[in-house]
Amino acid sequence: FFVLRAAFALAAVGKPVVAAIFQPGRFGPEDTLVVTGILPAYAIGIPAQASIKLLASGYYAQGDTRTPVWIAAGSMMLSAAMAFVLMHRFGPAGIALGSAIGAWVSMGLHSHGLSGRVGRLLRAAETRALWITLLASGVATVAALLAVRALDRGPWPTTIVALATFFVAYEGMSLALRHPDAHALARFAGGR
Repeated sequence: FFVLRAAFALAAVGKPVVAAIFQPGRFGPEDTLVVTGILPAYAIGIPAQASIKLLASGYYAQGDTRTPVWIAAGSMMLSAAMAFVLMHRFGPAGIALGSAIGAWVSMGLHSHGLSGRVGRLLRAAETRALWITLLASGVATVAALLAVRALDRGPWPTTIVALATFFVAYEGMSLALRHPDAHALARFAGGR
């Protein structure tokens, strides 16, 4: 609920955020474009990176410390190889993309191995919540990108409006589609 939307928001609103934070100094518009190209590549890997820690804990709970280490070592080598190959094609963003690919492979291996031991990891309710999160994140991304395009009044105003637009669209869609975490967050915020 939080990780996927953070990844989507980072990819959608990266340019004004980078400009707002770094451009007041010696960081120029060209530098902002380079970093903005890297952010979506890293954002792709955020959900996988967040999941790896959780999935590895399942192995540790079973007394298996070797499997997560072997998966991590293999994924790290894959990340390095992919970063090397992709940086020649995409520059610095290729390094980030290599890291994201390694994270997804690691998550897939952790998930596959753990589900073989304990059974299916995502039941119907979790799968439904995942699809709602993806849909709400996609709608919020489009809304934020439209806000960035329509406003473009400088980095800080654009960042604030785009992030607010993203948040409202995401929360609205999540509540409308009855995501359980959205309703729990609304109850918490309302003091109930």
